[in-house]
Amino acid sequence: MYQLARPSSPMMVTTSALIAVPSVSVSASERDTALLHQHLCHCMAACTRSHQARGALEATHAFLSPRFVSTLLGLVALLALLTWVAA
Repeated sequence: MYQLARPSSPMMVTTSALIAVPSVSVSASERDTALLHQHLCHCMAACTRSHQARGALEATHAFLSPRFVSTLLGLVALLALLTWVAA
């Protein structure tokens, strides 16, 4: 009765993009409109503060991860400098 349809755009092919459509003939514009609505709802849900914070943390991690030892040495040096100035 129902069949699974994938979006025609290769950029939008994900497991969550599978939608159940009736096996009756549905025009491409109706299907595209439904997929656009689904995509826009997903984009609106992704614009939350927690999503932005996660993006900032991932960017920081991507920057600091290859420089892990250097980052630790820099933090230890900064801590030593602050304790020396405070004393």
